[in-house]
Amino acid sequence: MATTSSTWMRSAVPGLCACGIDAETPARFRHMADDPDWPMPFVFSRREIEHCRALRHPEQGLCAAFCCKEAFFKAIGVPYNYPDCELLLGQSGDAPRLIVDRTPMREHRLDRVEARILSLDAAEVVVVVDLYSRNRSANGASAGSGRSRLQMVTA
Repeated sequence: MATTSSTWMRSAVPGLCACGIDAETPARFRHMADDPDWPMPFVFSRREIEHCRALRHPEQGLCAAFCCKEAFFKAIGVPYNYPDCELLLGQSGDAPRLIVDRTPMREHRLDRVEARILSLDAAEVVVVVDLYSRNRSANGASAGSGRSRLQMVTA
């Protein structure tokens, strides 16, 4: 899969400093949902695996969690410990719960991280992660007002 990158200007969203997006096919995760062991411990936390296996469609939950981790990586722009970022899907219609360990939050001076699921079905899962900080802007400089330059990288 080719990597694409786009940069655009938009009116500033207070505190928004970066965003990332990722899309995957849930079928890639079906074997993990059925595996009795802890699949990919370097990617998923034990809590995520247990949570996703309890869902009606565990492969969609695992896929969404993986997309969230990839989108977070694209937003911060540097490697991190994937199990430090967990996505727990809610019941139908509920917002997903995104849990990020204090270490990446502190290292990247983030105040808040939000995940939005744009698509969640048998064919495709698409997740966007937005990073917010009072102390930095989208280009890493001190936060200000006016227009922000946001960069989104997809792979």
